[in-house]
Amino acid sequence: MNTKSVCEIVNHKFSATYLLFIIASFASNVYELDPCELLNDQLIQEFFEVNVSELNRNTSGSSNLTCTVDWVKPNIKDLEKEHQAAMSKYMQDKIAGKDVEFPTYPSNNQVTLTIYKAAFKDKTSAQQSFNTAMQKLQTGTVAEINGKTETMFQYETIPVENVADDAHWVNGLSQLSVLSGTRIFHLRVKVYDNAEKNRSSAEAIAIKLAESLY
Repeated sequence: MNTKSVCEIVNHKFSATYLLFIIASFASNVYELDPCELLNDQLIQEFFEVNVSELNRNTSGSSNLTCTVDWVKPNIKDLEKEHQAAMSKYMQDKIAGKDVEFPTYPSNNQVTLTIYKAAFKDKTSAQQSFNTAMQKLQTGTVAEINGKTETMFQYETIPVENVADDAHWVNGLSQLSVLSGTRIFHLRVKVYDNAEKNRSSAEAIAIKLAESLY
């Protein structure tokens, strides 16, 4: 696996946690929130066609809790065949000395919610911190990897209207970052092959979540 692939995996895994680390110093008024209670069965079924028995939930993190709800894609057998073909081509290209990326295998649909458990002291400080986090994503962070200078955690962010007090869609992560009152949360939807459908679903879900967190 090349350096670029490693960076992408790291970015995808820690992006929401990294964003919440940026804003942590501005926050106060700590109380517990369970993101899995917000991503309940009723909400998931409201937006996606899936049986409750197929849903799996996983909570991770200590100070900033993350809940991931996933279920196996209905066309999993076709995806397995496509992945095998992609892996075969990948190995042939690597043997030929080509610089190619390791093929991904999206076997599960996935909805992930991360919430920083501390609210901000007021809307002004919340907005300031949200802006800082979005700017940081756009510029990225410079790090040295294997003796080379790499820019990590760098993504395009697109302002989204009519979702809570402020929201940005983060390209490359399928993630919507949202400011609601004195709360900030990140919602990632990876269900459809179409990026616009993922974004549309994320916006609709975020509107409901924002009402609960305001």
